[in-house]
Amino acid sequence: MKNILKIGAVIFLVSIISFVGYSTVINYMKSYAVSKDKQEFLSQIEKINQESKELEQLKAIVNDTDYKNKEVKQKLDVKDKGEVSVSISPASIVENMSDEELIRVLKDPNQEEIKVSLTNKEKWVAFFFDKSKL
Repeated sequence: MKNILKIGAVIFLVSIISFVGYSTVINYMKSYAVSKDKQEFLSQIEKINQESKELEQLKAIVNDTDYKNKEVKQKLDVKDKGEVSVSISPASIVENMSDEELIRVLKDPNQEEIKVSLTNKEKWVAFFFDKSKL
């Protein structure tokens, strides 16, 4: 009889220890999942805060009057009083170039320095007053 009580007590203790161990493991797994979710949420919050800062900067740029004026001028072709618009076409650039310069530019369009040829009047002024332009 004492053996049966001892066996029953051992079984009881083992079952209690198993239950406590199982509960501890389940709680640990839940807390790990919660902390993992918490880290994901914190990273999302950080990302949203960064995007918010970028949007605030963009909003400040867009709300700037200089930016608005620039956009209106570009998109709607609006001019201020006294402002003159100048349009430069490729033909107007090429018109003052000699044939040799035009050929050189067409062969190497990425050349750093391209000197536009001077008109006859500009050549005479340069000849008498500023020979470095020749």
